[in-house]
Amino acid sequence: MVFDDVHWADTPSLHALTLVLRRLRVDRVLTVLVTRDATDPRLPQGLHRILHDDTTVRLTLAGLGVAELTALNHALGPSPLPRWAVARLREHTHGNPLHTKALLQQFPADVLGAGNAFLPAPRRYERLIAERLDACTPSTRRRVGAVSVLGMSAPLYVTAQLGAVLDPLEALAEAMTRELLEEGAVGACPRSPSPPLLRAAVYRGLEPAERSRLHKPAGGLSDDPNTALQHRVHGAIGPDPDLADELGLLAAQQSEEGAWSAAACLRPGHMTPRQPGREERVAAAAPC
Repeated sequence: MVFDDVHWADTPSLHALTLVLRRLRVDRVLTVLVTRDATDPRLPQGLHRILHDDTTVRLTLAGLGVAELTALNHALGPSPLPRWAVARLREHTHGNPLHTKALLQQFPADVLGAGNAFLPAPRRYERLIAERLDACTPSTRRRVGAVSVLGMSAPLYVTAQLGAVLDPLEALAEAMTRELLEEGAVGACPRSPSPPLLRAAVYRGLEPAERSRLHKPAGGLSDDPNTALQHRVHGAIGPDPDLADELGLLAAQQSEEGAWSAAACLRPGHMTPRQPGREERVAAAAPC
């Protein structure tokens, strides 16, 4: 007997299944139960005991690897991604074939291969997260939005400061109830089998003006100069010569250290106001 997506079954069916499995002590019947989370509280306690019994064999399936995702990319799209972009996509989705396939089908290669940009989330997943956020209070939405801008390792008080949240613990509690955040070692992080994907869904759900408004002060809250500079870049609304110069210096430093991918992704050309200087900087990034 094979039961796929057990976590989607109705409660009476799960109780019936539990009763059957408890009675199967003599007959030789192989039962395969597939679920996203064996500790899901929505599963009946009797089924929990069966799933965690010493005689039950548990197999945890990992996501697809880079080689498998590369083959999937070649099979789906006319514009194959470079290996580093596929590796970044795998880290973003944890190799989940459903989410990865959706991203490859919904977004062009120049979006998924933009090294200095935030990767998106599948559109259906974005709608699901948007529904959860709409059910939250304004302060909780601001708190979750601040986490999406600052990143998953941002401390609790920093995200509260950026989101102007007066009661961060109350906002965290509501976000945990809505399965948007979970309490981490230093604060709160997105609650999802793939936290980067949830962060992307929240981030892209922010209005452009709100996104820019959050990035600008976020630069001053970071102790890392490189991270602070990236926040300033994402908060900019157009070419900025000062930012372009700072990006150029950082790109040169990364090149000297042999961090070619990082140097190429910095791309100061797109922040350079005038065309001749922009072309020179794009050409300088090409060898990286």
